[in-house]
Amino acid sequence: MKPFLGLMKKEWKLGRKSLVWLLLLQMVLVLITYLLGNHYQVPGIMFVGIIPLLLIHILMVPVMLLTLLNVEGKSQLWLHNPQSSMLLLGSKLLTGLGLHLISLLFSAVVLVFALMNSSSMLSNEQMQGYGIFELGTVLGVITIFSLFLAVECLLLWVIYHALVKFPQIKNVRWLIITILFFGINFLLNFFQDTALYQALDEIARVTIFQFNSFSVNTDEFSLAGEVIDFSLLTFSIDTLFVVGLFYLACWVFDRKLEV
Repeated sequence: MKPFLGLMKKEWKLGRKSLVWLLLLQMVLVLITYLLGNHYQVPGIMFVGIIPLLLIHILMVPVMLLTLLNVEGKSQLWLHNPQSSMLLLGSKLLTGLGLHLISLLFSAVVLVFALMNSSSMLSNEQMQGYGIFELGTVLGVITIFSLFLAVECLLLWVIYHALVKFPQIKNVRWLIITILFFGINFLLNFFQDTALYQALDEIARVTIFQFNSFSVNTDEFSLAGEVIDFSLLTFSIDTLFVVGLFYLACWVFDRKLEV
């Protein structure tokens, strides 16, 4: 446990600078939209910056993970680290997730502030059904998608650097990785479209809320959402698929990459 905590501490030191810059950029964007809203007397204009800011967090874990991998890869010291590949890669993945959550929660707090600031523009009917649970669900969906995408990026990053051992294809590694990216997602989508998966998707369903759209003009601000069903069984299957990708990345990593 101590080696893993040590790795997490090291990863945090590597990633915190990127997090600080990201939070500063968010604050600047929020300040600009807040001032614009006050200037034009449209408080809801803050949502023009905040909602996309929330959604772009889908890319947050992959970006943070790749940043940590590239920083570490320049030294090549971690290739001689006695810790297992699961600890080395897992610490980076969890650190990326932690940085993502801090940034996402910051955006969520700003969103709540924007809702309070725009309360005069929102009727009770418009806000009915929008609460902490719904916001938490949206944040959870964003985090899950971001984490799943990060594991896929991790595997592709490891394979990309493993291919350096083959000089014949060294210059076209990017093409191979691109094909693998689309291939993995094609197979996943193909499986999800099969009759078997669709049948499993009807089992253990729960109802969740998903944010859909919003609109702002000089007269009003409106939110729109939809209630969808969610299968815990197929989510578990998808999770096992992603876990398999992570184990595959660890296996390839153990082949002694040259980064």
